[in-house]
Amino acid sequence: MNSRTFFALERIQWELITLHNPWLNGVAERKNISIMGVSWAMLHDQGLPFNLWNEPCDTVVYVKNMSLHRIVEMSTPEECFSGKKPYVAHFKIFGSSVYYHVTKDAIKG
Repeated sequence: MNSRTFFALERIQWELITLHNPWLNGVAERKNISIMGVSWAMLHDQGLPFNLWNEPCDTVVYVKNMSLHRIVEMSTPEECFSGKKPYVAHFKIFGSSVYYHVTKDAIKG
């Protein structure tokens, strides 16, 4: 199956743009700005240093993929991809305290 057939079957709109001109891909650029804005707000809210920017970016993208979207008929991107409703009971507030159990075997090793 070639790319055009795959895109047509998955209802993906394919647009060719000039290389190295990110301003021509407005949708992706707006999404990146949105992700970074929420990430900075998460870091600021928890009083964390801004050099940890990659962790909240991953979190924002993960939460967006598990959230309902109008563009995919009020389902989640994860559900569209996997065919299963996402499990979100494990969601916690970003920056909350966590505890890690270290077994005695791990200490000896």
